Amino acid sequence: MIYRIKYGRYEGVKYISHLDILKLFDRATRRADLPVAYSEGFNPHPKFVFGMPIPVGTTSESEYVDITFTEVIKKEDVLNKLNDALPPSVRILEINEITEQTPNIMKNMAAAKYRIKADFEEGEIEKIVAKAHEKDELVVEKKSKSGTKMVDIRPMIFFAKKEDDALILTTAAGNEVTLRADLAVTTLAGRDLKIKSIHRLALLTKDEIK
Repeated sequence: MIYRIKYGRYEGVKYISHLDILKLFDRATRRADLPVAYSEGFNPHPKFVFGMPIPVGTTSESEYVDITFTEVIKKEDVLNKLNDALPPSVRILEINEITEQTPNIMKNMAAAKYRIKADFEEGEIEKIVAKAHEKDELVVEKKSKSGTKMVDIRPMIFFAKKEDDALILTTAAGNEVTLRADLAVTTLAGRDLKIKSIHRLALLTKDEIK
């Protein structure tokens, strides 16, 4: 059976890499004595399929991993045993059963919603929100594995609002195109903000974007 597990990663692990998270889950499932399935071959590895990794330094309450098990096990048992085996800064939040035919978690995802805190000046968040909803081009230098190029990120910014002293920002995130929250907010601000925290609130499908 396969479970899609939603988990949060918080302050204590925000500076560890995606590879380290994979190793953390490997150790935790073994420590919890869960019947995880392994690949065949010379170097078998646990059957984990992780969602889109977040940048180092970012916290999140919307991370996903699909884990295949060799036998039927109650999702309540998986949740409790994993939370007991994981550090307090990684928490299992929700578990749902899926099948082998269920698309990868990132296949239907189109956006990510973030809460961003920075050294915003008085009235600056309101200006950023207004800028986010303009229609003109917003061209920036964007780095990728293939090199650096100038890109209009306007179509990758979907929504923004002020919430207390933070900016809530929804940007593109998926298999086709992804916009980092830090690049989006500094571009909208027009200056090098000192980012205090970026927290991913949710991954969204096209129908959920708002």
